[in-house]
Amino acid sequence: MEITLDYPKIKAPPPEQALAPEAQRLAELQARIKQLETENVRLRELALTDELTGLKSRRAILDSLDQEIDRANRGKIKLCAVYIDVDNFKKVNTDYGHEQGDEVLRKVAEKLKNGTRKADSLGRLSGDEFLLLVPLDPDEQEEDLENILQRHIEAVRQVNRSNRPEEFIDQTISLGCVIVSPEISLAENMAKKIKEQADQALSSSKAAGKSRFVIAHYHPTF
Repeated sequence: MEITLDYPKIKAPPPEQALAPEAQRLAELQARIKQLETENVRLRELALTDELTGLKSRRAILDSLDQEIDRANRGKIKLCAVYIDVDNFKKVNTDYGHEQGDEVLRKVAEKLKNGTRKADSLGRLSGDEFLLLVPLDPDEQEEDLENILQRHIEAVRQVNRSNRPEEFIDQTISLGCVIVSPEISLAENMAKKIKEQADQALSSSKAAGKSRFVIAHYHPTF
């Protein structure tokens, strides 16, 4: 009589169960570290990106300003710091509502970004105010800068106030620019002084009738 023994089938444990306890804990720790690194990268990107416009955040664009000041100080570039303000934005919010006001800001940001060169940096400072950094080669003329600024003004002449393409408003921006020459020595609170002088140039642009730019040259004793 033939007897057949039916042995139970033993399944191999999953790879993670097959690891020794120490190796398994190490694998789990490495996976957790990788997860945290990915999350940190995501959080850093959020911190450096303006949520509404997708441009650089205030922190990021001011960091870029510090970097460009350092480059200018080394004689590599002529730095142009441009304050940009959306004209009559309070009226936009009043007439069309804050939701459509946000849409106008997004559209203005999009048009400004489309007009920037690869070397330029653009960020949103706050509300309806933006900062554009335009590094120029020392041999580039002020006329080259003027052409860049005028193109930005023309680019936002009409922006959508809603998602319907037929609805436009006549939107303008004003710009105040400060040129930092390569021979300017690095000084304490230089970034703050540049911002103050650019803001003053912007105020002059507004006072002159808006939808225009004013260019000033950085003065360290301002």
